[in-house]
Amino acid sequence: MKAQPGVAGDRIGIVGTSKGAEAALLVASRRTDLKIAVLGVPSSVVWPGIDREGLVTESSWTAGGKAVPFTPYGWTGEWHGIHALYADALADPAKAAAGAIPAERAQAAIVMVCGEADGLWPSCPMARAVETRLKAAGYRHPVMVLAYPDAGHAAFGPPPDPASQAAGMAAPLGGSAAGNRAARVDGWPRVLAALDAALTPGTDR
Repeated sequence: MKAQPGVAGDRIGIVGTSKGAEAALLVASRRTDLKIAVLGVPSSVVWPGIDREGLVTESSWTAGGKAVPFTPYGWTGEWHGIHALYADALADPAKAAAGAIPAERAQAAIVMVCGEADGLWPSCPMARAVETRLKAAGYRHPVMVLAYPDAGHAAFGPPPDPASQAAGMAAPLGGSAAGNRAARVDGWPRVLAALDAALTPGTDR
């Protein structure tokens, strides 16, 4: 990427949403040359892969051919919805610690956007867990959490065109259509501003 003509020197950032945000934080924690990591409805831990045949799965990620340590799902033997698989696991300190991403190893500004009504996984509690971990480590780079009360797993991204069909659709993964749109209207310009600040030559984080 650094060799691409559109890249300003060595100023590179990473952006990910949901599972992609999990990957983005992992990448940021393992590289020292990123200027910013933007995490939409993020995770604070590594989760197992998704197996539609059952719940016995391995880590979603490998590094150097070895599985990255992960937090197992909080399966209790009864199905209480997909959100419970994540929330119940995070409620167990040992499970949560097993796959915690060492975000403090990053050398980048970190921006997190989440929906308080996320119906897929607890993105705001996980965003705050990352923030708490960074503060405890004396993290010296900017950290911002944008949390929206009536938004769900669709809280992150550019706002939809008001005339589009998507703008009026119900939110299947938490929050309301209006709440998700409001989160995007407020959050997306702030994300773009943070990216500009981190990636424009001659600016400091």
